[in-house]
Formats: sequence, structure tokens, C-alpha cells
Amino acid sequence: QHDPNNNNNNNNSSINHPLHLQSTELSSHEIDSKTRARVLFIRGTSFVRQQQYARAIDDLTEVIRSGFFDHASSSSSDADQQVISESAVYYNRGVASSKMERLDSAISDFSRVLAVDPDHVQAAYSRAACYNAKGELAKAIEDYNLALMKDKVNGPVRGGGG
Repeated sequence: QHDPNNNNNNNNSSINHPLHLQSTELSSHEIDSKTRARVLFIRGTSFVRQQQYARAIDDLTEVIRSGFFDHASSSSSDADQQVISESAVYYNRGVASSKMERLDSAISDFSRVLAVDPDHVQAAYSRAACYNAKGELAKAIEDYNLALMKDKVNGPVRGGGG
């Protein structure tokens, strides 16, 4: 009989779930390379949300090494849950790097996002924040302006003002 309050239940189903496996276990786990990349992407982005930035960087770097991502922008692949967008991988790794104050790595990742998806407003804002933190104010202002021009919510105010 299952007792939800008993932590000693023999429910090992979550232990064998790929999201709970270590990277070494994941590589030996019987899943194909593309599925492994998807699992690492999901887990890596979860680690970003959980503020486990080093683990996020490790998983997202593995996804990049695998090469199993779509080179289109994140917006073009949202409908297909099976596709990992290149911009999403690099953006999440950039966020993790910036939180760990690895600003050069973060800038590199945000730049890659903007090369793949020039309309990725958050990548422009994030790269600007990294430049600002490094004291590279001219580059920061340039990116803040870039982001504001593309930002549909907080973008430039149009029209006459009185």
C-alpha cells in the first residue's frame, strides 16, 4: 500500500528518469544522441531557473557540442517541441555565465544569439548589462539602444509630446 508520507516507498521511477541522471550516466543510458541533447537542454534550462549555473553551463555546453539544434531563431521553432533552437541554448548559457560573472563568456553567447536571431531583445539587453558591468559603457549604450529599438513593449516613444 502506498503511503505518501512515507519517504521509504520503493518508487524508483523518478530515479531512472533521464532528467535525474548525471551526465556520465546519461551518456551510458540507452537513449539516442538527439534525445540526450533534448534532455540536457531541458535540464540545463531548469538548472538556470534553479540558479544552479555551473550545472546549467555544463549541460548546455554538451548540447552545443552535440550539434543537435536548429539553426533558426527560437521563435520559428516554438511549435515543434522536439527542436532545440540554437538561440535558446546560447541565451540560457549566457544567462548562467553572466550570473557567475563570466562576463566575456556571456557576451560571446549573447553575441551568438544575436547573430542567429537579430530580433532577440533579451539577448541585446543582457549583453548590454554585461558590457555595463565590465565598464565598457559605449558598447553597453549601443546594445541598450539596439534593444530599445527592437523592444515592442518598452521600445522608443513615438509621436509628439507635450
